[in-house]
Amino acid sequence: MLVKSKISFVRDLLYFKEVIKFGSIKRAAEKNGIKASNLSKLMTDFEKNSGTMWFVRSTHGVTPTRDAVELLGTLERIDGLFDELLKKVFDHAQNPLKVYVANGICIPNIEKCVEKFEYVMNASNADVIVDIKNPKHTASLVISEIKLPQSVVQSIWVLCKNESRAVYLSTFIISQILDSKRQREL
Repeated sequence: MLVKSKISFVRDLLYFKEVIKFGSIKRAAEKNGIKASNLSKLMTDFEKNSGTMWFVRSTHGVTPTRDAVELLGTLERIDGLFDELLKKVFDHAQNPLKVYVANGICIPNIEKCVEKFEYVMNASNADVIVDIKNPKHTASLVISEIKLPQSVVQSIWVLCKNESRAVYLSTFIISQILDSKRQREL
């Protein structure tokens, strides 16, 4: 089965579970942000393609057949696995980025870039490090050195974990430092 077909099948199964949960195609559609007519068509096609009648329809809603109730148990286990996968894949995004900024360095607008971040006092605990010296614990970090004008003796080092949010924030920090440098030159 092709990925596209599997995605369609999983979508139909999840909607199927919602229809049983709410006892109504209309209520399941409302709760999931789709048109009732579209969900009704999906369920009719699902029954036709599977060769099984899953619901008894009435003016009061739908009642699952015995086959549907048996399938529901499996779907609940699969839905639990989806929740587990979502947590494993996206849970890190819920944690704030830890940012270490050395004394004397100002990074304007950092709160506009990343919704969740916290400053830490120790660079070894940070996801993003902004420092005036080249930190020694760089084995697992991506390093960028910003060269300031020759009149400034000090370089600024921006290091980050190789994780998309950290790389994005470090790129933003570099652009903010360079922008503030350009404004001082004007």
